[in-house]
Amino acid sequence: MAKDKEPKLWPLVMEQLGVLSLFNLNPSDDMTSQLLWPKIVQVAPESNRAKCIFRHGNRTASRSYPTDPYINETYYPYGAGQLTNKGRNTAYHLGKTLRARYKHFLGSTYTPDLVDPVSSSTNRTKMSLELVLAGLFPPKGTALEWQKELNWQPIPYNYLPPNDHCLEEAIGSFFLLTTLTEELKQLTGGFLLKKIIGDSQAKIQNKLNPSTRKLFLYSAHDISVIYILSTMNVYFPHVPPYGAYVLIEVHKIDNMSGIMIYYQDYSQDEPRLLQVPGCDYF
Repeated sequence: MAKDKEPKLWPLVMEQLGVLSLFNLNPSDDMTSQLLWPKIVQVAPESNRAKCIFRHGNRTASRSYPTDPYINETYYPYGAGQLTNKGRNTAYHLGKTLRARYKHFLGSTYTPDLVDPVSSSTNRTKMSLELVLAGLFPPKGTALEWQKELNWQPIPYNYLPPNDHCLEEAIGSFFLLTTLTEELKQLTGGFLLKKIIGDSQAKIQNKLNPSTRKLFLYSAHDISVIYILSTMNVYFPHVPPYGAYVLIEVHKIDNMSGIMIYYQDYSQDEPRLLQVPGCDYF
């Protein structure tokens, strides 16, 4: 298919998701025409950049009610609403999973430009992010190995203030309440989706700063995962389990760039490839 005849499918996706008008994105922009093409592949090619939005690891209860028989439980030594040892293993295993999936473009040695790790403001998401990074970048055998008996290295990360639009937390029936209308979808997951689109545009146009950035990590909550899935119209009724994650990958096939979306809720061994309604697989 000649380039001047290629359909500009990504703007149609964004129009369907209702985010073009909200974020003043122009459907005729060259970047939008390059992001997603209606092409099916049997085997996913290697990506060259990825975003991972994940729920923190298993935690203790963070709230109680007046007749709660465990209202005086202190959850020693973890504390209320904090990661358990099982949760630490969940997050660490996720980091090792990402290492296995993306080692082809991450390489073995951590450098600050490779990854942009961001957490919400809670302790459990911060700790989860630290553990994911520990599994993702073990220093053993690299120039950064600094302790023979400790296969770990400190990696800086940033965290967002409470109630930040990108990584919010909520409870109970608010799950469905915030995803009922297109406008509410825009106001929840739309902010993060806007950043994803902008970063993808910069990567495809070789304008990403730093240009060597390969991976974006967002340590968040179950509602954060619901928000981003709902905004892309691929959410199905469920509560994402601890450690659930969404992968949004930039791929290049036959000199054309496109996006693949995967979701892992541990209902099967491998993350499932998602299809945005009205669009074909890349």
